Amino acid sequence: MPEINFKEFKKNLSKNQKTNIYLLSGEEYLVNYCKDTIEKNLFSGNELNDFNKTYFSGENGLNLSQIEVATETLPINSEKKCVVINNISWGSIAEEAIQNLINIISDIPEYCIFIICNNTAPSGKKEISKFKKIQKIIAEKGIYISLNSKDIPLKKQLIFWAKKEYGKELPQEYSELIIKLCPNTDIKGLKNELEKICLKEKENVITKDSISIISEYKSKRNIFDLPKSLFLKDYNKSLAILEELFEQKEDPIGIVAVLSSEYIDLYRAKIYTVKNENPMDLKDVFDYKNKEFRIKNAVQKSKNISLENIIKSLDYLSEADLKLKSTTINPKLVVEELLIKLIKTYN
Repeated sequence: MPEINFKEFKKNLSKNQKTNIYLLSGEEYLVNYCKDTIEKNLFSGNELNDFNKTYFSGENGLNLSQIEVATETLPINSEKKCVVINNISWGSIAEEAIQNLINIISDIPEYCIFIICNNTAPSGKKEISKFKKIQKIIAEKGIYISLNSKDIPLKKQLIFWAKKEYGKELPQEYSELIIKLCPNTDIKGLKNELEKICLKEKENVITKDSISIISEYKSKRNIFDLPKSLFLKDYNKSLAILEELFEQKEDPIGIVAVLSSEYIDLYRAKIYTVKNENPMDLKDVFDYKNKEFRIKNAVQKSKNISLENIIKSLDYLSEADLKLKSTTINPKLVVEELLIKLIKTYN
């Protein structure tokens, strides 16, 4: 089947047109939505579905022998099972591994649903070439779904989310206003903005006053902008943000606490991915209820830093926290020095 988009994917589901091989590529939120939808349709009402789901991370290479065994193992008390590979590192995977993966894809048993999730676009000729080889075989054997928020009626989607997840009525004019106030924001970012609005709104119908939180948020530097620029290795921007935070009288200890929280998320996500366990299981161990996006963000960011450097970064954060609490050194200098160290450890 040739390449399809999000709308066509939804249409195929409504017509009950299915395959057992998928490549989902595009924006992270949409990739996860499609994967979850496929799994939900596959295992609806089956209490043993967790025994029939196997997840692999492609960030640190692929254990192809384990993947092959997983596809060939029969499901438990079910007609189907599901094997998912998340985020193949196209830059580091060897050509031989690509060919072995193609061989596996070419012979997927009918009882196995095989899904490759790709929310990091390959760059460079070699990466694109490897991706296209997988794309080609899946287009022949199954369905390649290219996911982009442009294929979604965003105004209707915001209205739907407001009602379903927060019990709020979002007038269409305000749905349009949210999109206008957040240009170049992906669907995940728009949903985050909607969440702030819905949490602020006390009435059942969202008012323009609550929409103003977007403007207020954008006019004031947010403390969470600091880790974002840090993970982009933009030292100059990180310093500029730090300067603004100090001008806004942000507590230096609070700034370090926010950075520490980010790195703790990285550490937990890295441990799970290194052990080839599903990082989303973290929500059953730690307090990530209704904050699952933090796990997904940590998984993405942890690709660019080793476990050793995450531990080293946590040591730097602990040292900075101790200095702020027990010495008279200029707090700004302490945090600036911390940023330099953290950026150097992030690949």
